Amino acid sequence: PVAVAQDITVSLGADGTVTVDASLVDNGSSDNTDCGLTFSLSRDTFDCDDIQKSGLYGHSKGKGKGHNYDDDDDDNDPGKGKAKGHKKEKAAKGHKVTLTVTDAAGNSSTAEAYIRVVDDMAPTISADPIQVVVYSKKRVYLNRKDVATAVTDNCKVKSINYPRTRYTTANAGLNTVQVTATDYYGNTTTAGLTVNVVDISSYGKKVDMCYNGTMKRVSRYSVQHWLRKGAVLGSCGTLLQEISLSTSTDMFDSREVDNQEVQGPIIELAASPNPVSDRTTITFSSEEAGPAYVGVYNMQGIEVAKLYEGDLEANRNMRIEFNVSQVPSGMLIVRMQTQGFVRNVKLLVKK
Repeated sequence: PVAVAQDITVSLGADGTVTVDASLVDNGSSDNTDCGLTFSLSRDTFDCDDIQKSGLYGHSKGKGKGHNYDDDDDDNDPGKGKAKGHKKEKAAKGHKVTLTVTDAAGNSSTAEAYIRVVDDMAPTISADPIQVVVYSKKRVYLNRKDVATAVTDNCKVKSINYPRTRYTTANAGLNTVQVTATDYYGNTTTAGLTVNVVDISSYGKKVDMCYNGTMKRVSRYSVQHWLRKGAVLGSCGTLLQEISLSTSTDMFDSREVDNQEVQGPIIELAASPNPVSDRTTITFSSEEAGPAYVGVYNMQGIEVAKLYEGDLEANRNMRIEFNVSQVPSGMLIVRMQTQGFVRNVKLLVKK
């Protein structure tokens, strides 16, 4: 066969890699028979380390005539001095590869080509809230370390910009800040980041936290530091309470059963779709019959909707539609109480 190859440009995927189909490098290779040809490359997988500079224009300094702005008059009269000019960089060809073309009889030939790797995927800003703790009269500024946990890129983030934002106990609940993230190849994303401000004033000067399955009692001054390391508020083996939820009913003396194994009825609770922009369906059931209460709460613990109150049959699947058109964007908690136990599900409203 006669191998004919062409140079191509490929873009990295979300995982920061790309695998090139050898047929994309083929440029009309032929054979003296009608039997099919097969193609292979000496290298077909590339990642972020393989990105090369493109042939863009850069700046250079050189001697020449410029404009004199240093005198007292308003004239931009010509004067001698150093002036900045434009210099075109040499375009990077890419990575040299060898295309091997093989016919049905096993005969083969090769041709060389260049594969240029680029990254044209912008960073991603998570829709999940980040957590910032406040207490007493302390003022806390949003820290880049906390914002960075919500920003990812298929290669590497270069810069994260956001307005200097201060939080106090008066800001407890959901807040939004505009964040702009840029990677090393000029791709940029701007989006609203949700900041869940948690007031830990009532926790006292020492706060219980769980880190890698180990209970820690830390100073409230260092709670944010431990959150960044992956610790959670509360003792190990119990439900993380990001907020303190209260209901308008004293129907139960409840125990939390979300995300832990306890002796009690199996409670099923779900919301779909989630996230939601218009309407979502709340489904729930309990393996034991008895009184039940299902409500929706905001991050301040205020009930925004009562979905169900009454006796529930054992193992009966209930479905209730919840309209969020009048609810602002942010995180909600769907809470079900039955037989002295509680189940919570987070519901994200995005409009």
